[in-house]
Amino acid sequence: MRYPILALFLFFGLPLWAQSLKAYEKAAQAALERADYYNAIYYYEAVLQSKAQADIYWAYARALAGALAHEQAVSAYQKAEKKAKDYPNFYYCYGLSLQQSGQYEQAQQAWEKQAAEQLSPYEKAHLQQCLKGLAMIEEQVVDEDWNCQNMGPKINGPSADYAAYPDSLDRLQFSALRQKNAEAAFRSQLYREREKGKKAQQEERISQQKQLGASCWGKNFASRYLTIIEDSSSYLAYSYLQENGRFSLPKALKGLPDHSSQPHYYAFGEDSAYLYFVHQTAQQKEDIYWAKIAEDTLVLAFAPLGAKINSPGRELSPFRRGDSLFFASDFWAGYGGLDIFCASSDSVFNLGPGLNSAAHELYFYLNQGDSSGYFASNRKGSQQLKEAVCCTDIYQFETSRFLPSEPPLLVQLDSPAPPQPIGPSQEEELLTALQQALPLALYFHNDEPDSNSLSLSASQTYRQSWGSYSQLFPSYRQQNSANLAAWEQFEAQASANYQQLQQFEEQLLALLQTGARVEVALRAYCSPRSWTDYNFNLAQRRLDALINNWEEGPLAPYYASGQLQLKSLPLGESQAPKTVNDRFDQPQLSIFSPAAARERRLEIEFVSLKN
Repeated sequence: MRYPILALFLFFGLPLWAQSLKAYEKAAQAALERADYYNAIYYYEAVLQSKAQADIYWAYARALAGALAHEQAVSAYQKAEKKAKDYPNFYYCYGLSLQQSGQYEQAQQAWEKQAAEQLSPYEKAHLQQCLKGLAMIEEQVVDEDWNCQNMGPKINGPSADYAAYPDSLDRLQFSALRQKNAEAAFRSQLYREREKGKKAQQEERISQQKQLGASCWGKNFASRYLTIIEDSSSYLAYSYLQENGRFSLPKALKGLPDHSSQPHYYAFGEDSAYLYFVHQTAQQKEDIYWAKIAEDTLVLAFAPLGAKINSPGRELSPFRRGDSLFFASDFWAGYGGLDIFCASSDSVFNLGPGLNSAAHELYFYLNQGDSSGYFASNRKGSQQLKEAVCCTDIYQFETSRFLPSEPPLLVQLDSPAPPQPIGPSQEEELLTALQQALPLALYFHNDEPDSNSLSLSASQTYRQSWGSYSQLFPSYRQQNSANLAAWEQFEAQASANYQQLQQFEEQLLALLQTGARVEVALRAYCSPRSWTDYNFNLAQRRLDALINNWEEGPLAPYYASGQLQLKSLPLGESQAPKTVNDRFDQPQLSIFSPAAARERRLEIEFVSLKN
């Protein structure tokens, strides 16, 4: 096999005996751990020339599977199987490569050897879905009503082509990973058919200084929503069609989370729409979110579709037509890899073996008022840069019946349609739940945030401030060793309040999503170690730290639009009890004591609705 080598110049052309075998193994392991599968394959193949051992084949097989070279991975797993007992999830991994090679019976046999108690919670849940998929496959035949054709070299190149959709003249628009020459780096850019049936060329009407991933049309083909790729991250941007026929410079959509991609625009009113997109969470999960937008770029709210659609695995490429939401998932029961699913009415089902295969299928697009469309797949027959099936081609499908009359039900779920408007009684219930949790006290370390400052604004969020504060708790326990029980009681309460803040924010978000205008009243307190004017500024910084929290998360668009209003009532030192020690020469009492710690707080005091 031939693979792209990114940083091997020091080794190229030198015989293996001249290199340290141990260094090769170390480099291979490091590449595998950072998911640099192609370099891992190169190193492991070099090591195997002199050390054809089961443990090397085990690592080599996982590198091949990561590069989607599952048929080669199956061969490597077979050579490692004699040491299978040394690897708790061996048969789970082996079965996945068999499944994604289309060897379903052999996959069943491998998974039957896997001890469930040796798997992680995710692997155990995923294995259950895989077995459901095998049971479903036994009962089905390929649906001949799906006619899927590779769109050929006029559209597809030797690398990845994906996210296809037509323009107003039925000319195809899509994204592709291409390189200018053999030495150049691969870049993801937008391409289009200038004339129907002619070879696609790079889209010249929009700036492509940055890498552009999946995109979609906005309202009336007059705007576009784009994925901007920067290093290992991405964000969503907006561009509109100008009078000169070119699109404006893409501008980031404010109010959406980082690490967002794969937008799909769905209009439901004259000036309102939903924007579906994929967000990679802090846990490295890829979930589908929806955002409610107005006037093309104003993000009013966003939220994940939730566990009814988003699994512990990956959900990608959302597309909505009418009341049906289509998406790709590598977790729910299917045929292998990413399959395309449809959420319609009160169920979610796989679109079947006529469309899906043992390889990846994603980026489903259904033409308006038609039973034809496009999707991307790396199935056999797709153009490849190398033997490993790394790259997707764009396929066109036609079907005489869009959905089977008796769909193969794989996962019985509720419809993932966005939340409906909530009536006044439900607003009152949400408001009551918020008020029952108040007042909520949030605590700070002495003179934080931004100590020794007269600034009225904070450079930290409250979460950052709390993180620094909680790391000092061992010192607080040491200073309160003579009365440790009193400190531990305060520490437990302060920690519980911090956890309760997240629940409060979720309930507040739910109330704002009803369209209600909400006012939150805050009071800030300080311990009496400094003069009143200084403490007044410190109290303002503590208020600002919480505001910073809300300006960065899902509450941000509501705060920016004025739907969420804050009423600040800082009190400074003037409200601290006279019994609280304020002497600078007694920090054990004026800083570390539970009494002083209780005064360094911010309270969320009440929530009310505004007309």
